[in-house]
Amino acid sequence: MKHEYSKVTQDFVCEACGYASHSKKKLRAHQKIVHEKEKHHKCPCCTYKNHHLFRLNIHIDSVHPDYGEKKIFCNHCTKSFIYKASLKKHLESLPGYRNLKSCTWNPKLNMKCDYCKTVLNSTQEAKMHYKTEHFNQTMILEGHTRYTCSLCNAFFFTEFGLKKHNRRQHGERIYEKDGLPDPVPCDYCSEVFTSSYRIKAHYKNIHPTLPIVIKGHKKYNCDNCSEFFFIEKELQAHLNLEHGLQTKMNYCKICRFEYKDVHNCCVQKQRDDKRKRKYPCSLCPREFSVPEYLRNHIKSVHENCLDYECKQCKKKFVTKARLTSHIFQTHSSQVNCEICDKKISNPLQLKRHKVFSHNETEGAIFCAHCPKSVFFSESTYNIHMENKHGYLEHSGASVLPVTP
Repeated sequence: MKHEYSKVTQDFVCEACGYASHSKKKLRAHQKIVHEKEKHHKCPCCTYKNHHLFRLNIHIDSVHPDYGEKKIFCNHCTKSFIYKASLKKHLESLPGYRNLKSCTWNPKLNMKCDYCKTVLNSTQEAKMHYKTEHFNQTMILEGHTRYTCSLCNAFFFTEFGLKKHNRRQHGERIYEKDGLPDPVPCDYCSEVFTSSYRIKAHYKNIHPTLPIVIKGHKKYNCDNCSEFFFIEKELQAHLNLEHGLQTKMNYCKICRFEYKDVHNCCVQKQRDDKRKRKYPCSLCPREFSVPEYLRNHIKSVHENCLDYECKQCKKKFVTKARLTSHIFQTHSSQVNCEICDKKISNPLQLKRHKVFSHNETEGAIFCAHCPKSVFFSESTYNIHMENKHGYLEHSGASVLPVTP
């Protein structure tokens, strides 16, 4: 198929139908899709055709999964595929992938528990296992590097987990905004950094017992604490937010962007938009803010799909996470109440016991609609409000008095 170049409009024009484009590449794609259908790749199982082979492969995997042997496996779930293109599309659909394109997907961790023969494949699985099976026991897991957040006490066993946490909880993009004027080499290994934030995170994770020297680069020390920075603006943000001092500019507590009078936080806007987003159930009036909650609702309520059974009491659950939570709350090791010496099934139930039996309400969050429901983190309270009462509160819930 030929094309001619128009000097007047500077367009590439298709001779067959008059389609015009400023891009030769787009014109060629148009010709393939519209005028060269006989060259399209054909599905061996049905009449489907596509000019891209990878799209045909994705079609076969999704529509005809029994066509070939599944040799391509996802490292993050139990799904398997015939073609690599299908795995790539699947990975792109996972939460956080689009915001973390620069981060590689790590294989399963295969960490052996320090106290039993259980093999743990992810950070979340490891934390939950130690919480339910070895409460108050030290998590050693020798030979596995820990990636610790430099802004809070959270830790992970993969760099991906730490990056995902920082982007969600601390708006990490802010720390990449003002880079260092020159690349900074690590004092003890070959790593090179372009931001002050990366330096501290690297030393905390990889060289936790060694001092940060970084010769030849000026340090901005805080006069009110032991913190120091490699960029003056970071010190100003620290003084303004951590010590409440008046600086030339104001800094947002959420994203740490500087502003003079008014600031519309993009991170807060994203969080608000996420709260407002609703996923309605097509089978009942319920609505959910997260697609996973909707899927679990349909499986448990409308399809009665309860695949995870507790070995101790035979109760069934829709997800492994809910089963694990049930085991922790119901079957984990007992603890004694130091006030009345009563035996309680687990530490979480001990907190509930102290609230309702001894009126210790510090840190407890109560639901105004069902007073016997008490929570000890804002996240679990918000999940309850959404699932039981159909809405999320915009700000943190306040501690309410115990209702008798």
